[in-house]
Formats: sequence, C-alpha cells, structure tokens
Amino acid sequence: MQGLQSFLKNQLCLIVVTLCMFGAPVHSSEAVLITENTEELNLAVLSDYYEDTEGTLSLNELDSPEFQSRFKPVPNDVFNMGITRSVVWLRFDLRYRSSLGDELGTWLIQIGYPSLDLITLYVQDPDEGFIIVHSGDKYPYGIRSISHPTFLFPVDIRSGETARFYIRVETSGSMQIPLKLWSPLAYLERSSLEGVLTGAVLGILLVLLIYNCVQFIAIRESCYLFYVAYVSSFLLYLLSINGIGMALVWRDYPIINSAAPFFMSMMGVTGVIFSRYYLRLGESIQWLDWMYILMIMLGFLVMPISLLVQYGIAARLVMFQVLLSLPVLIITGGWFWVMQKNRAAQWFAIAFMLLLMGIGVHIMVLLGLIANTSVTSNAVIIGQALQATLLSLGLASRTRMLRMEKIKEEQLARRKIESTKHQLQESNRLKGAFLQAISKELSSPATQVAESLDDLVDGGSLESHKALLEAARHSSREINTVVSHLLTLTEFQSATVTVAQTPFHLRKQLEITVDRYRAKALVKRLPLVIDIDESVPYVLYGDSEKLMQALSYLIDNAIKFTDQGQVTVRAFAEPNEQGESLLSLQVSDTGKGIPPDRQEAVFEAFHQVEEDHSGDALGLGLAVCQHLVNILGGEVGYHPESSSGACFQIDVICQQSLS
Repeated sequence: MQGLQSFLKNQLCLIVVTLCMFGAPVHSSEAVLITENTEELNLAVLSDYYEDTEGTLSLNELDSPEFQSRFKPVPNDVFNMGITRSVVWLRFDLRYRSSLGDELGTWLIQIGYPSLDLITLYVQDPDEGFIIVHSGDKYPYGIRSISHPTFLFPVDIRSGETARFYIRVETSGSMQIPLKLWSPLAYLERSSLEGVLTGAVLGILLVLLIYNCVQFIAIRESCYLFYVAYVSSFLLYLLSINGIGMALVWRDYPIINSAAPFFMSMMGVTGVIFSRYYLRLGESIQWLDWMYILMIMLGFLVMPISLLVQYGIAARLVMFQVLLSLPVLIITGGWFWVMQKNRAAQWFAIAFMLLLMGIGVHIMVLLGLIANTSVTSNAVIIGQALQATLLSLGLASRTRMLRMEKIKEEQLARRKIESTKHQLQESNRLKGAFLQAISKELSSPATQVAESLDDLVDGGSLESHKALLEAARHSSREINTVVSHLLTLTEFQSATVTVAQTPFHLRKQLEITVDRYRAKALVKRLPLVIDIDESVPYVLYGDSEKLMQALSYLIDNAIKFTDQGQVTVRAFAEPNEQGESLLSLQVSDTGKGIPPDRQEAVFEAFHQVEEDHSGDALGLGLAVCQHLVNILGGEVGYHPESSSGACFQIDVICQQSLS
C-alpha cells in the first residue's frame, strides 16, 4: 500500500512539473515545483526580468518590495534583447519536494550562451542570506565552478524548501540568456551529444586546414593559402564565441574573447580574397573584380576599427561587412555556375548557400520559429563546416581543371614550337634556294650585257651594233626589275609608308597601266582586254600610284604564265552608305593556273623559286603586290577559274568625295 501511495505521489509530482513547464508561465508569486524526476526545465519561461538601464542597482534594492512589482515576465523561450548596454536581472523561485525522502537535491543551472561578459548568480540560503557566485567570459577560466565552455552553476535545495534565485547579466555584446535547469545525469547525456557534434565539426575543420596547408606547400597555389586563412579565421571566431577557446587555449586571457568581431571581420576579408582568386575574376570580369577589391578594402578598414571601438559597435560594423559581401559571393558563384558552366563555381555556390541556410536556421531559432535543439542551435557551425568541406572539394576540382588547361597550353605551345621550327627550316631552305636563284637570275643578264659590250668593242656592222645594244638593254632591264622588286619588298617590311588621298580617273589610270604591257603581250600574241563596269565612279579618291603598281604585278604575272588565250583586266565597284566604294580590280588569264597544294603560299616571297618558269623566278611580284594592297587597307586573293587559268582580285575601299 505504501508503495502504491509512493507511486501515485511521484506521478502527481510529475503532472505538476509538466504543467509548470508547458502551461502558462509561473512567476515570482508561484515557486516552480521540482522533484527527483525533473531532468530538464526551461527556466527562461518561468522567470521575470528587470532591465537596469543605468547598471547601478544592487541586490538589496531589487529584493525590496518596491522593485518586486517592476519585474516583467520573460516573453520568449530564450531571453534575447540583442545588443544593449543595460544590465538585466532575472528572478525565479524553485521549490524542491523529494518523493524518496532525500533531504537535499542537486541540480545544474546552465546559461548556454558563452559570450556573456559578467554573470552573477544569487542563491537564497535560509542561514546565510544570498550565496553569490561570479562567472563570465571576462573572468579567467579558473574561477568557474564547473569546467565547461558554457556557464554551469551547481545548486543544492533542501526538500520542502523554496529558494529564490537572481541572475545579474552584463555584457557588451548580444544579450542572449538561454537559461535551463538540469539534473546532473540528464545534462551529462545532453552534453555528450553536443560534445560529439562540436568535436566532429572542429575535427573536420582541422583536417581540412592541415590538408590544404600541405597542398599549398606542395603546389604553391595561392588559392590554397587564402583558403587556409579563411578556415583559420573561422576557427578563431568559433573558439572565441562558443567557449572552447577559453576552455582549451587561452584560459588565463579572457580579453581574447573580445576579439570575436575582429576574427569575424578577418573571416569576411579572407573569404572575399579566396573567392576572388578561386573564381579568377581578374581574368574574366574586370568591373566585378574591382567590386571585390572594394569589399576587401572595406574589410581591411573594419578589422582594426573592431579592436578599438566598443564591442556592440564593432559587432554592428562587422555584421554590415559580412551581410554586404555574402549575397555578392553567392550571386557571383551562381552566375559562373549557370552562365559559364564552371564546375568549380558549382561547388562554390552550393557551399555559400549552405552557409546562408545555417544562418537562416540560427535566426529562426532566435525568433522562436523552430525548436532550439543541439542541431538547430549549432546550425551556423554545421553550415560553416559543410561550406569548408565543399570549398575544399571545389578547390581540388579547380586545381584539376587548371592542370588540364596547363597541359593543353603546353601541348599547344609544343605544337607552335614545332610549327615555328618547321617554318624556320622551310625559310632557311627557301633562302638557300633564293640565293641560288638570284645568282642565276642576275648572272644570266649580266653575262649577256658583258658579251654584247665585248662584241661592240670587236667591231661589226651598224645593224649588228643595234642588235647587240638592244640585247644589252633588255638584259639590263631584267637586272633592274629583279633589284627593284627586292628594294620595294625591303622598303615595305622596314619603313613606314604613307597613303595619299588624291582624286584620280580610274579608266585613264587603267589604260595607262595596261598600255605598258601591250608590247610584252603582243610578243606572245595575247590580247590584253580592259572591262570597266558602269558601277565604277568617274572620279575616286585614294592612292592611285600604289594601286596601279599592285595591279601591274598581277598583269605582268598573268602575261608570264599564259601562252595562249587572253588576259583580261576587269573593274567594278559597290557603293555603301558612308559615301565610299568597294573597288574591285580583277586580272584573269587562260594559263594553266596554280596547283591546289601551292595556292595558300602563292603570296609568299620566294615561293616561285622551285617553279620551272622563266621570268620572275624569285616569286617576288605577288609578295610585293600583297604588301601594297595591305598598305592601302585592302585585300588581294586568288580565285581559280572554273575551266583553266588563274584569277587574282584586289578589293580596296576608295572615297567618292573628300569631306
């Protein structure tokens, strides 16, 4: 019977505690009943608070009847006032009733936000008044009652008694006070889960940090260095806000916790620098690259300021810096991913989206939209760990892509070197053939001149003297033509040539130019025909001297390589809206044409060295013609005739009037 009564009593206590936890908030007029079965209790919703804007009130003043009515219920599951200079006092009452006959019960009061500067817990004691316990991240780590990254206070309550608690909190950062009551065993289970989660995140970040350090040392790629700087700054920021740095690294230097805004600003700067090099903005989009440079300069300005101003101002400045850069990074990565099909940018965009999702979950927890669990409360840390992992994978993908590009560039460079080597070999071969050909071309007429002069000296009839002089004159002209071609080609390749803009009559210029070659064509009994289309204006403006000189090389070339048929010179024009005319001069013949395998090199100097033709064996005429047309800003091309022969066409822009 006693066992049944004890069981019913325990169940009744559980119902009362449950109603206290999930029903309407119970405030200072009603103490919260706890038993041995109470494992976790959210004290924030059971507490009242008072905002001391001046920060001068003492416990004796607040515990007086005058101030008791000024306390207000905490409106949310987690007390959160944002960044404020006010001092906040929390008040709650706990009544312990043991169903097992224990005289003393032990619990843990936890404030789960490690970035609070000064915390003072006042525990009412019937014999000693109030017991005072100090903590906070402004104190050395050794003063804490329990060694833990958050703030834990062990409290003992006698069965059947009610204890009043006051908590005074003063901080320069965000005033968040997640306040809970734990049984030691329940907290051990919960902290084990959180420890595994935090250890996993820190382990992942450390492994990524070491791996990418090794990669940087191995391949000397600056992007790895900036990644290491980014992850390192995040680790420092994480250690400064979650209490682990205070617990493990700088136990006796609590001032380092005040550098959290500096670490966050450094994380923002290194993140933008890493993104700039990762996406290679300097090689693609200049204006976007300058935007990133401006964000980097802003970050370098905020970093030292965050160490000099108050924590609240520094936090706001850094938040502005980060919120300004984060959307730009995500949009940039998405654009490179979607528009340029950049695989490395895919990892980048997804990584920063995960970080943004983690920040969004954290904000929803603060607003009370979703439950505050081990996962949701660490959403930013989890998002950052996933981001760092994906960025490391993206960095490896980017390195592979750059390596493939480098291999392709090396292969292309090798092909260019081989091509250049082949061209040099071909050039040397042609130069050797050129020297041989020019010796032949100059020696033959020079010998003819010498022999004619010798015969003149030996005497003879007047008719024989005329024939000898005519032969000497013809040979000297051949020598002069070869030398003239060489001098003209050298002049075009080494000097600056000006282009005149003077009026000229195309019909008249064509007749003069063609008439110079009629005698040569008559020797081979070749008709030399001129065909001028009606579209050609009567007067044009341009450099007629160079134009006719280029045309003369084509006419001379056509006569040389045509044995029967005719040579035709055509002219036609096409006006445009700018008051100009596209003038086309075409020279066609009925010779045997040019073999297909030699058509591409027909305008190269010395190309005709291997041709078995008399005349311009050096192949300089077409090369000089092309240089002249290029100087005039036009083009010259070869068009094989459908039946036989060759056709060369000059296209050049001429003005119809001078404006």
